[in-house]
Amino acid sequence: MKKSNKARRMANLSLFIGLVLISCSPSGLPLNITSVKVFPEPVVGQIVTLEVEIMATDDEPYVKFSVDTREDLGNKVHLIGGDTIWQGSLTANQAQKLQVQVCVIVEGSWPVEFSVTTVSSDSSKATESAADGWSGSDVETIHLESSLESGKLIRGSAYTFDPGTFDPGEIRPTPRPVVVSPECSENLE
Repeated sequence: MKKSNKARRMANLSLFIGLVLISCSPSGLPLNITSVKVFPEPVVGQIVTLEVEIMATDDEPYVKFSVDTREDLGNKVHLIGGDTIWQGSLTANQAQKLQVQVCVIVEGSWPVEFSVTTVSSDSSKATESAADGWSGSDVETIHLESSLESGKLIRGSAYTFDPGTFDPGEIRPTPRPVVVSPECSENLE
């Protein structure tokens, strides 16, 4: 009985210390993607704007932002333009909004990846950052679920794939043909 009580007290103490440490830690990463929005609704064949907001907890003189629509892997989101690669500085706790134009060219659910990283010419700063446990980067993968009639953006943390709804033996209809604008299909291979 005494060993059981001692073990229980140690477990409770460990839990308490863990909760204190979590509540005292910073609320987020030192550099992060705080929001991603889409407008208008990402309907197949129409150019839409993705607005990405990034922020740092400290002044960051060298920051790089980039977008990957994974077209090289067969993804059906075409990158049209905008802030596809951005380099600049961030002031502590002040949001920087960036915009990218894309077009979904086939119905489905397609990932788009955003990344933001601190870039330093001082390699010792990068080493110190890694030693502190801070990577100086954030990555957010969103999914654009699109059809001819409607579409929506799903943040990576909210995206789920239910394998129970997918039957490999099921005959699936061919996606409906879509006529897209020249701007949307430009540079497609």
